Amino acid sequence: MASVPSIVFGLFGYALFVEYFQIGVTILGASITLALLNLPVLACVSEEAITAVPSAWREASFALGATKAQTIVKTVLPAALISF
Repeated sequence: MASVPSIVFGLFGYALFVEYFQIGVTILGASITLALLNLPVLACVSEEAITAVPSAWREASFALGATKAQTIVKTVLPAALISF
């Protein structure tokens, strides 16, 4: 999706929001279309930030008895937000 030209997103947004949902040419349809345009970039940046967290931090969290969900929420995501 990152290699799709912006004009294609614009035409998609026009066809979907103006024609199909019939909301007219409004800022709501434009903002949702722009959010879809930025989604691949956000996914890449988020993935890189999460993988940048050292594996020793995950292992230390598991060694202290945390579950996988607790490790993600309490250790990995805060560390990824700091490096972001």
